[in-house]
Amino acid sequence: MRIRSLFSDLSVRNKMVLAFLMPTFLLIVINLFLYLNINKMIDSLDSVFMSNTSLNELTESLENVQMSLTSYLNTRTTESMSDYYHYEDEFRNHTQGLNDKILDSSDLILERNIRRISDEYLRLTDAAKCIVHVPKLMYYWR
Repeated sequence: MRIRSLFSDLSVRNKMVLAFLMPTFLLIVINLFLYLNINKMIDSLDSVFMSNTSLNELTESLENVQMSLTSYLNTRTTESMSDYYHYEDEFRNHTQGLNDKILDSSDLILERNIRRISDEYLRLTDAAKCIVHVPKLMYYWR
């Protein structure tokens, strides 16, 4: 009631100014809210993009390790062994940036699992490169 009487006591000019300022203030508040939420969403998209870029680099590095190991096991040349060590080091550097702690976030748990699987893969590839071919002479009794 008091607000209504306060509004009715104002002059027409003041009423028009107030009628203009109230929607303007409301628009400013809405725009500020939208601006903050859009910035939050862009930050989220940026982190997803960075994560995707990192995983693409990790995948490419893993493919290089696999190709160089296959090449080494097929040819046993020094060049293929050198390539394998280069790509293995590159892959290991990529995996070092992944999370290795147990946390509540599902994304970080996924990173931890990728790191553990990658470390196990590297351990197995190190063991595989030590396997030597058994000459056919060893099978003469068959």
